[in-house]
Amino acid sequence: MKQTVFVLILFQICSRMYAQTVGFSIATSDAQEQANVPKTFFVEVSAAALPAVGNTFTVTITDLHTGSASALDYTITSPANLVFTSSSQLTQAVLITIKPDADLEPDETIKLGLTVVGGATAGVATHTVTIKDASQLTSLIPRFLLSVGTNFDYLDQTITLKSLNFGANAFLPQLNGRFGLTFGFNQNRSFSFQSDSAGNLNANVPVGLNYLKYTTDRPIGKDSVWAVRQYRQVLNNSQIDNTSAYLGFTYLWKKVSNDNFKVYWQGRGEVLRRKITTEYKVNILEQDTLKIPARQYTTSPLSSAKGIQQTSLDGYFGAGLYAIYKNDDFWIRGQVLVGYTGHSLEFLQGAPGSSKVYYYCEGSITENKVLGLTFGVEVRGYMPNYAPTVGVTLSKVFTLNKLTDFIKAPGG
Repeated sequence: MKQTVFVLILFQICSRMYAQTVGFSIATSDAQEQANVPKTFFVEVSAAALPAVGNTFTVTITDLHTGSASALDYTITSPANLVFTSSSQLTQAVLITIKPDADLEPDETIKLGLTVVGGATAGVATHTVTIKDASQLTSLIPRFLLSVGTNFDYLDQTITLKSLNFGANAFLPQLNGRFGLTFGFNQNRSFSFQSDSAGNLNANVPVGLNYLKYTTDRPIGKDSVWAVRQYRQVLNNSQIDNTSAYLGFTYLWKKVSNDNFKVYWQGRGEVLRRKITTEYKVNILEQDTLKIPARQYTTSPLSSAKGIQQTSLDGYFGAGLYAIYKNDDFWIRGQVLVGYTGHSLEFLQGAPGSSKVYYYCEGSITENKVLGLTFGVEVRGYMPNYAPTVGVTLSKVFTLNKLTDFIKAPGG
């Protein structure tokens, strides 16, 4: 009899202890990182048995911050506290969001802990989540961006759209999360520029006095003639078509704002072919008739050519910064390069064919929800005092991750 009572008491004690044990369901788990979209992941917490009616115990989940992953790699979304009652589920979950990351880097870990309040004891009190690197899914396959659009131009105080532009750019996953490689091909048209026959940019003054003909029906004498005098302006409208191929190296310098903003050091080599098409435009500013000495009569005929074409093929080698900010709605990109070029751009005002220091600035903003339209501006110039060329484009951006990307925005 005494032995039976002892067994019953021992059974009740063990049952009570078992019923009030709460902990992580397992001690370790794996979460697969995605290159372009967030990944949600659940960590389960289980109770061996629920508390009696009227009783509760609360489990608080904490980030121990002892794993190799940083706050830029994940967020513990909800909830921080799990409450178990007599009517709740035996298993509840904590939601973790793994942020997208295409960088090639080692697997990273998140270490979680828990504490229990309300009479229960902790079972498995720690849990380790291993974030499997996304680049292991894609190896070293580049990420491609294509763009097709139109160029803006501004001539005769009018904004117009001129020709198509095209770009194909590739980005290799970053080695060790830091080093990257980019390469691509681009074609666009710079703003046209206008100069007079003396080479003055945007001139609006007469450049010469021209006697077009003399009138034989009003003879004065052998030493004098009546002549038509005309002031005219010859303007040269020049359009620049650019075709370039480049290869660049990047090194991640900083990433902030939950990994939305990244700044890279970069080095870049580029081969640029420029075709400059110049067309003549003649403005008659003033005309009259007057008597002049015959020996002063000369004519200045206009060129019969409607236009000329020039081409240049130049190499550029520079270094600078590249920055990108992205969220669910838009991307903003910008870069600045300064370097050395051997160019032959005689068509630029005062620019003889020689080696020069150049600068290149480019910026763009991409709407990332509906159409994936990108508005971009680039400025290229030569120091110390050559006039820069400017290009403004509006284009549609595509990625090649899947076929549906051809009809939607890059991050849509």
